[in-house]
Amino acid sequence: VSDPDTVAPAIGELARATGFPVLCDPLSGVRFSEHCVEHAVERYDLFLGAEFREALRPDVVLRVGGTPVSASLLAFLSDLPDVPQVRITSSHCWRDHLGLASLDVRAEVASFIRAITEAWSGVPAPVSWRELWRAMDQAAGRAVRDFQASETGDAFEGDVLAAVVATVGEGTTLFVSNSMPVRDLDAFGGGGKPLRVYGNRGASGIDGIVSTVAGIAAVGAPMGGASAVGAPAGARPVPIVAVVGDVAFYHDMNGLFAVAKHRLDIVFVVINNDGGGIFHMLPIRDREPEFTQYFATPHGLDFRYVAELYGIPYRHVDHPTGAEEAFAEVLAGSGPRILEIRSDRDQNQRSRQAVGEAVRRAVGALL
Repeated sequence: VSDPDTVAPAIGELARATGFPVLCDPLSGVRFSEHCVEHAVERYDLFLGAEFREALRPDVVLRVGGTPVSASLLAFLSDLPDVPQVRITSSHCWRDHLGLASLDVRAEVASFIRAITEAWSGVPAPVSWRELWRAMDQAAGRAVRDFQASETGDAFEGDVLAAVVATVGEGTTLFVSNSMPVRDLDAFGGGGKPLRVYGNRGASGIDGIVSTVAGIAAVGAPMGGASAVGAPAGARPVPIVAVVGDVAFYHDMNGLFAVAKHRLDIVFVVINNDGGGIFHMLPIRDREPEFTQYFATPHGLDFRYVAELYGIPYRHVDHPTGAEEAFAEVLAGSGPRILEIRSDRDQNQRSRQAVGEAVRRAVGALL
């Protein structure tokens, strides 16, 4: 949403009045706020499989803002052709590429939602239904944590986003790149901690990512809870954290020139799986050599040399297992710095599938 500081409280008030669960996109500004915690559902991307959708079927859907990141959520909404879906936005752009909205409302979002809340006179959502949403959400979260703690639970890229969210302080500005970083934030990043989250969901998701982060930093990152402009003397700057995939990073490496020249306080967490890991989620992954050559497109780059070229401090870890400790150490620095976390695409996909199976078992036990 365009104004999360006012929209998030309004959504929280509406949820308390109606009992509706709130499925918060990671880029909405609502997921990482304190206003919807008691009604927020965070792990929906992991448990909205076809086998559970009927039990969670709503009578109406209120959609605020643009298209959600989660493919599972979009599939769930697509399975509700006879359910009214009201889309509320202040934008003049039509962002409903699946054609799911039955009513499109153009209005100042917070005011419109408050008006709905004030006019609400209906019966709150059934306790059993909304508690099922929360129970499934909690079961999915436990399944993920159990997998991470198990001996067979090999760390993967979703753990990197979880570690980043757990480690940064409240008020941090977090940028997540397209492809898997934003999806992993959605599925594994949790919520509730006050963060300001940005993304660049353009027509081509790998273009201009580094430069976008530089622009955000140039405007002024938060500093000790205040804005950079007029911050109290002695306040320690809070760095911007940017989690970026390797393909997006090398497509905009020249953006690092401005980052280095102006000593922008940015931590780049580069998840390097040597290609397009997102394509392992498609059936084409079983077709070789076409898949690797035309979809995965491995590049073989070592980003330490990119860091040397621009004079930016660099550190790397060879597996997501070491991500949390390394990130905490890099975060304590200042100025631009790069943390490269290497990951194996095939192993990463196996871990994702294992987590998905664990979640399905845990959620299925509730029905």
